[in-house]
Amino acid sequence: MTKVWMWPLLFLNIHSVLATSSDQFMPMTPFIYPATTEFSDAMVDGCTCTENRLGTMVCYGGCERFPNHRIGGNHLSVSTTAIRTVYVGDLTNLGHLKCLMIEYNSHLTTIEPGVFIGMDALESLSISFNSNLSYLSNGTFKGLNNLTELKLIQNNFWNIRDIALSLLPTYLPRLLNLSLNANMFSRIDALDLTPMNGALIVEMHLKLCQLEYIHPKAFRPLRHLRHLELCQNSLNETTLTSLVRQMTRDNMTVVSLNLGNMGFQKPPKHLLSAIGESGITSLSLDNNQFSHLRRGSFPKMPRLRYLNLQSCLIVNVDPGTFDEIFLPQLRNLCLAKNYITRLSSGILPVQVTELDISYNSYNKLQPINFILGEGNFVHMSNLNTLNISYVFLETITTKTFLGLQNLTEQLGLKNASISRIEPGSFRELKKLTFLNLQNNPLTSRTNLTAEIFEGLKNLEVLILIRCGISHFSDVNVFSPLEKLEYLMLDDNFIVKLYPEVIFPLKHLTGLSIEGNDLEPWTDKPIFQHNPNISKVFLANNKLTFLSYVMLEDFSKLKLLTLYNNMFICDCSAVLQARNWVTNGNNVSIENILFPTDMVPYCEAPEQWKYRELTIFLGLSEYEESCPENSKGIIWVVILLCILLTLGILCGVLGYKYRSYIRYWAFLARMDLRRRGMSRYRGRRKVVCKGYTNYQFDAFVSYSSEDRNFVVRLVAMLENQEPFLKLCVYERDFQIGTMISEAVLESVASSRRTLLIVSDAFAKSQWCMWELRLAEHHRLFLDDKEHGDRDDTLIIVKIGNVRSSNMTPTLKYLMRTRIYLEWDQNPKKQRIFWTKLRAALAPPTAAVKTSNQ
Repeated sequence: MTKVWMWPLLFLNIHSVLATSSDQFMPMTPFIYPATTEFSDAMVDGCTCTENRLGTMVCYGGCERFPNHRIGGNHLSVSTTAIRTVYVGDLTNLGHLKCLMIEYNSHLTTIEPGVFIGMDALESLSISFNSNLSYLSNGTFKGLNNLTELKLIQNNFWNIRDIALSLLPTYLPRLLNLSLNANMFSRIDALDLTPMNGALIVEMHLKLCQLEYIHPKAFRPLRHLRHLELCQNSLNETTLTSLVRQMTRDNMTVVSLNLGNMGFQKPPKHLLSAIGESGITSLSLDNNQFSHLRRGSFPKMPRLRYLNLQSCLIVNVDPGTFDEIFLPQLRNLCLAKNYITRLSSGILPVQVTELDISYNSYNKLQPINFILGEGNFVHMSNLNTLNISYVFLETITTKTFLGLQNLTEQLGLKNASISRIEPGSFRELKKLTFLNLQNNPLTSRTNLTAEIFEGLKNLEVLILIRCGISHFSDVNVFSPLEKLEYLMLDDNFIVKLYPEVIFPLKHLTGLSIEGNDLEPWTDKPIFQHNPNISKVFLANNKLTFLSYVMLEDFSKLKLLTLYNNMFICDCSAVLQARNWVTNGNNVSIENILFPTDMVPYCEAPEQWKYRELTIFLGLSEYEESCPENSKGIIWVVILLCILLTLGILCGVLGYKYRSYIRYWAFLARMDLRRRGMSRYRGRRKVVCKGYTNYQFDAFVSYSSEDRNFVVRLVAMLENQEPFLKLCVYERDFQIGTMISEAVLESVASSRRTLLIVSDAFAKSQWCMWELRLAEHHRLFLDDKEHGDRDDTLIIVKIGNVRSSNMTPTLKYLMRTRIYLEWDQNPKKQRIFWTKLRAALAPPTAAVKTSNQ
């Protein structure tokens, strides 16, 4: 059964969130500058190709021929190139590929027939977002005998029959999934899909195709079709009703139908009746406008098992709307992202096993209480999955979950503003295996005690991320959780974790405490009584050294993360490692500290900064200079402490105003250069800064987490008129140059500064430094020499930026300056690019000459 929502079950990457969604018709541009993977760049047939360790190759650039060089790995992406035609023979050396993406190539107009002959290994092919590709010849896909997935999304196709002629089953005998989203077909007539007669296609996506009409017999050639997506089109109820009834008469096998965002003002009764008489078991009506659901809104639909009513502006639901009389087989109901504020008796259908009521009346600025009530789940004995995340609950009582004795799979209470949980509130949930309490202020009014978790004897996963926990006043807090396997305590304020807290968790396999204030422990091991623990995540804490007992704890693990800790690499660290090795331990330090790619580094002293911790601890020459009983070390430490005490005020002030110091020093150097040059020039020209006097049109300041957006931005602005020149640090900074110097030089040599403001940008210290630098450059630069610079800052906002992450400077700029905001709507994106080009376009260069 299709899940309404899913949870982060892969503990190897605890911060990843898995979610089911429909085919995305506007994916991000393939990344060019990855941060955490080793890449090697090479020119392949004029393209710049970047290969990673996972075997994915990304080719991009100004090349005009398809890269035909032998490429390692089995995944290839060719995007943002100048290729106009893909010729027969261009893919000769790529027969080993399993996945090929030809996307965002705005010059591409032709793909010759037979170009894919010999690519028998290819399983997935995407030819998408190529704005000038309007036709595919018969025989284009000849030779793709094992292709199972084909995406032809948002090209320039106008007639679906032309596409069908290239999709003959003789060319694509194993094609199962076909996506034609975001093309402009307008209509599908009776014979348009006839060339595909006999195809094995199981899934067909026609999202956002501006369809206004589909002939009732249009899909008759696709006898194996089971999943049909028609959302975000302009099809009326009559057309859809005729289509569904005809598919029923033709004994079509369609079981899943997506009619989201079709503009329905109320549940379409005739259409729903036709669906009830068909074999459809899964129906999505999300993003319509139903407002009020009454008893009888849904006719008898005896086979329907999944119903999605997400984002339908629902305010009221009458009792009996989903009654078992009308929907006897309903098992999965999604009412998320509506405006429901109360669960009254009789609203919830007793037959469902999965229920999602998350995001109802969710508003960060003006939260509205969601009244869950007491005893509303008494008759919900079939329910095994419940999501109540992102609502304003505030309090959980002992009667909230009465009746959910069979809730076994998941209970989601993420971001539910829960500040009070009565002891025994989960007592009814004896079979529950997954509980998510992430992002709730649990410690504001509640002390986490063993009584709160009483009854959860089968719980396997507990998420307490960002719950404001600083310590556990009750060391037996987790004692009722006898079968707990994974515990997540990330982003709290924990300074010390006592072994007594996790002592009862005999089945504990994974523990994550990343993003806390955890300090080194030296008295006794923490995990000595947890025989099954194998994965521990300790990144982003305050660990400064590895003690003997910490090494003892880590020696039993298979996976450990320690990056982003402030490790001090000195003699004490070496001595701890020496004691560990000399005491006959069979596990090497390298095996303890290097189970992942995210290795820990030394942060101090300066000569060992950025050295991998494992390499430092393995340096025999450094170990020899650190005898165990060295009085010299003691005196050095004392002297350092005295110097540190005397210089701490200067250090704090210097650190606080380091950006100002660097900036003014840079301006001073530039002033000295100008003065030195003026001695030899005498009378000279005064040049008003124009387009030709700058090396770049704009310096782009952004967070590495927004790299994919910046890659697309660079491609859109540099490859189209007025052909701007941008300064992107990962591409344009010289290797070996100090980062701070390079940033200062780049801002000074750029006509404008473009800020890509996101939540990651607001949290980045480097980005904030660049922002302050650009702001000071604008305010204090000599106007007489450089002209009016008040328009040098251009701001682009992507996504939501949490107010808590914004500095005063950033808040001021966002309030006082007009900025551009990225939108997922394609039409709004075209306006966005037009406005951005206009803002960055160079002015007419002006040169004035005067005598001094």
